[in-house]
Amino acid sequence: MIITKAKLIENGVLLNDTVTLPNGNMGHIRKSYDTWLKEGNTPEPYFTQEELDNIKVNEERRWRDKELSWADIELNKIQDGYTSGTVKEYRQYRNDLRNYPDSENFPYGSRPDRPQESII
Repeated sequence: MIITKAKLIENGVLLNDTVTLPNGNMGHIRKSYDTWLKEGNTPEPYFTQEELDNIKVNEERRWRDKELSWADIELNKIQDGYTSGTVKEYRQYRNDLRNYPDSENFPYGSRPDRPQESII
């Protein structure tokens, strides 16, 4: 088999955009792939940098959404007298969370700091 392109995939290598070489395969296609590597060729990564960036953006947005829900619960606890803390600091945290995706270096920058929890 003449290999012109290889891309790492979850459980092996995709060759020429058509043939999957599973991890651990030791047949004739594996020999062709090993020769291709020895010739100085490098397979494309499993994810491109753009794909990795999109994954990170989605992870950070999911984290932010969970934190917004947590802050809502904490605000209710404060209003019900179950925890100390101020409504102001939790509302500020919520604002920081909403602004987080627009912050510099998102999604690789610093996350907003959570207010300290304390039970009365």
